[in-house]
Amino acid sequence: NDLPLDIEGVVLKPRAEAAADGEAPVALNDQLESLERDLILSAMEQALAQADWDREQLTPLRVGVVMGTSVASTFTDDQVYSHWMAGEAYPDQALAQYLGGNLALWLQSQWGLTGPTLTLCNACASGTAAIGVGREWLQQGLCDVVIAGGSDALSRVSYTGFISLQLAD
Repeated sequence: NDLPLDIEGVVLKPRAEAAADGEAPVALNDQLESLERDLILSAMEQALAQADWDREQLTPLRVGVVMGTSVASTFTDDQVYSHWMAGEAYPDQALAQYLGGNLALWLQSQWGLTGPTLTLCNACASGTAAIGVGREWLQQGLCDVVIAGGSDALSRVSYTGFISLQLAD
């Protein structure tokens, strides 16, 4: 584990070390597509409303957040990867955005939740896998409540995948 990693003043630390220092556990990516952010938050609000809960009821609970995605942090990874493959230094900001693009941590930070977090990347089954992990967390007593689901943004990587499956031209 090479953490902590310092990229242009953005420091990524292990969760326990960051908590001891009173800091956020990772540099969270505020550059996530605004539409995706809005959709994730809207889905969370709708789920709470359907359960007849409100945000404040989550505060004292250990709330796990597990999110599935088929393309993970592809908002910037193709930029980092292309520079890496060419043997060039990649832009620090692109690497910081890629490393900070964890959906579950972003959700946890937006709502001030405590509990385990995980972002899965299992292609089209990611959202379903996230629900399964959330169920396991509850059964094991790791958290009191789990927010689980999936989210994706269309990028060059995912679009190319659809082309390779002959689902797009």
